Amino acid sequence: MGLDDRTTRELMAAEGRTDGERLHRLFAADWDYTMREYPEAATWFGYPGQGHRWSDISLTAIERRNRELENPIRVLRTIDRARLSPADQLNLDLFARGAEEALEGRRFRAELMPLSQMEGVQQSVAQLLAMMPATSVREYEDIAARLAGVPILIDQTIDLMRAGLEAGRTPPRITLRDVPQQVRNQIVDDPLASPMLAAFTRFPETVPGSDRDRLTRAAVAGFSAGVAPAYPASWVSSKTSTSRERARPLPPPTCPTARRTTPTRSASPRRRTSPRGRSTTSASRR
Repeated sequence: MGLDDRTTRELMAAEGRTDGERLHRLFAADWDYTMREYPEAATWFGYPGQGHRWSDISLTAIERRNRELENPIRVLRTIDRARLSPADQLNLDLFARGAEEALEGRRFRAELMPLSQMEGVQQSVAQLLAMMPATSVREYEDIAARLAGVPILIDQTIDLMRAGLEAGRTPPRITLRDVPQQVRNQIVDDPLASPMLAAFTRFPETVPGSDRDRLTRAAVAGFSAGVAPAYPASWVSSKTSTSRERARPLPPPTCPTARRTTPTRSASPRRRTSPRGRSTTSASRR
């Protein structure tokens, strides 16, 4: 969610349009902004033209997007809700709530904890490359371009981790347990054995044979010169391990039912169900 400043000014100054028309222009502009700023989401949703890029997750870009989260609210304030149809009044209310929650979420600084064993560049890169469409020369060129952009994405992730350490914002230690091995799994001797290059081991008939060698060479070069060095063993030990060492341990359980207790002879008999469905207890069988 968000709007760049130029689009915001245009929407606020729109003349000769009804409030309903301006509201729907806001929805369309917000969608386009989101797809441009988050190309991975564009791939998931089938939004065209963004398949060659990764999101810019530099601190500078994140700060800009955090500022631009305020722009949809600014536009909404210029729209008279009373002049909208009942359906658009509901649309406005839902959109406004999403915008307000996005603004509120800025204070948590979630971007400073970019890795866990459930998500992060050690998983998302291979996952996205594997599900990208691969039916034309252009789509294969997009995959190769994304491969070439992986080192920058990883460097930006490392910068976010460092900023998180400096700010004292670290995830629970258990959530990083499997990350080092997940990183190691991305390092292979044969680029074509990597899931990231799976599309280059089986071309569809829609990709001419004259282009296949060129595209494969570009992908292999991108992996060998960029991706593989970006996932070195030293990165695992120096960056991930440092984050794990300084991550937060899980707090002890505070709920009595969460504590594991050892039954004693004086404890209440455990109720069980017999094969015939009758309720029995451990005491009744002794």
